[in-house]
Amino acid sequence: MKISTSILFVLFVFAYSCSKQSQTEVSNSNSLDSLIHIDKKNITSIGVSLTPSTKKEIENWKEYQLVDAVITNFYAISKAEALSNAQELSRLVTNLKDSIRSEKHKNPSIKTRINILQNECLRLEDMSNIPAITPEEVTATVKRTLEAFSGLNAKLNSVYAVSELENELILDPDFLKILNDSINTDDLNFSLSKQNETLKKTSLARPKQGFQDKKHLRKVNKTLRQKK
Repeated sequence: MKISTSILFVLFVFAYSCSKQSQTEVSNSNSLDSLIHIDKKNITSIGVSLTPSTKKEIENWKEYQLVDAVITNFYAISKAEALSNAQELSRLVTNLKDSIRSEKHKNPSIKTRINILQNECLRLEDMSNIPAITPEEVTATVKRTLEAFSGLNAKLNSVYAVSELENELILDPDFLKILNDSINTDDLNFSLSKQNETLKKTSLARPKQGFQDKKHLRKVNKTLRQKK
């Protein structure tokens, strides 16, 4: 009887140990799946890029070039990578905001786009200090950050496109010649029109004056005959 009890006790301990090992393996497997999910790279489609002419205009804007080089990595990035690079990106965007010197870049719309980008970068940086942050929240903030950078590029393209158009209208000699010819022709036509009006008024006034002179002469002759 004692032998049977001992055998049952050994079997119970063995079964319990196998169960704990199985649970541990399942727990480790779930943790691994969670880590894989967290570190999975999120792919985001590239938004608005700079046009060739805009790229040439701002090629010496070092602060923008640095932001562009770092933020390009965020189009394919994991949660851990995004959070670890958030502080550096935030610092570069702050430098970008403080580096505005060109009159074109002082455009209120461009400043607004940079402020929006900076706010998203700061929000992402704050997330790196929140342990309970979810992958979905990080992904959403990264997406908004990329959208803000795309909005900045779109506004830069717009500002330089308008400037280029204005320069073409002002400096194009053919356009100036057409405009000057049009102005000169209008002035000439206006001058001729005024001269014609003056001639017409003069020609109409002369017959009327002659008619009045003849009428006065007949009246004088009639008076002289009556006196005789």
